[in-house]
Amino acid sequence: MSFWNRKKTEVEEPKAPVILDSANWHEWEAGAKKAMENGDLANSIEFYKQAVDRFEGNDRDLERLIARIGADITAYSKFIADNGRAVPVHLFAEIDNEIHVKMPDTPVDKTVCDAVMDGLDPAIDAATGPGEITMLGLTAACAMLGYLRFSCDMREDLIRAARAAEMCYGAAERAKGLGRVNGQLRPMEASVCLNIYGDFSESLKNCIAVIINDMSDDDLDRLAEYRMDHPLDMGDTLVEGLDSANHTILAKKKDRERNREKWLDDVRLFAEEKSSMD
Repeated sequence: MSFWNRKKTEVEEPKAPVILDSANWHEWEAGAKKAMENGDLANSIEFYKQAVDRFEGNDRDLERLIARIGADITAYSKFIADNGRAVPVHLFAEIDNEIHVKMPDTPVDKTVCDAVMDGLDPAIDAATGPGEITMLGLTAACAMLGYLRFSCDMREDLIRAARAAEMCYGAAERAKGLGRVNGQLRPMEASVCLNIYGDFSESLKNCIAVIINDMSDDDLDRLAEYRMDHPLDMGDTLVEGLDSANHTILAKKKDRERNREKWLDDVRLFAEEKSSMD
């Protein structure tokens, strides 16, 4: 996405922690956290997946692992938000997918993306600068996309999209009352950005709701079972939509409606493909 790839001055690439292939899951988890703290998200994700592959523990241990990963991502999100950066949490959804693939019969009440959203709620409330709160709101939208990326049940998708919209709209209202910070967005600019992220999340919620309202509970159950056997990675479509939302912020007035239509097309495509059993 274009808004993750703004041109930066060249800096030395962080070296990934060296972890022996024979290391246990705790060591891979520690290496993943260290890689993330160094800004090496690609290796962080791979190391967390290795931790899942080597996991040895009970259901409660898995819940704690998911909570720790979510807390680590949230902490990193807060750390970089002041610098005008957001964490592409949708990439970390690969960890949730790895858990599903490796432990399909293990019940998981919360995913990593859910845990990140839980952590971002109080972080948004505690934000002190308009740039910071904007990046945290964007990170919440990315966490929602992460959940939708591999999920099976569109009823659960509806809940996450509604939550992301509520978080972004709430952050937009709060941003208006924050003081200016040198080098960051003005409070009203931050509010505009967050309202657009809220609109994007709301459009996802509405499109999902249309699908759900046209299906019976039995049909939705069958669709969820079908998606478990025929998984989809909807990441590219969702990211394209959020990228269009970001372009809406930057666009001149005459181009804003075109960008909105583009993200609505992506949202509709997501809902249609996710609900198809062809």
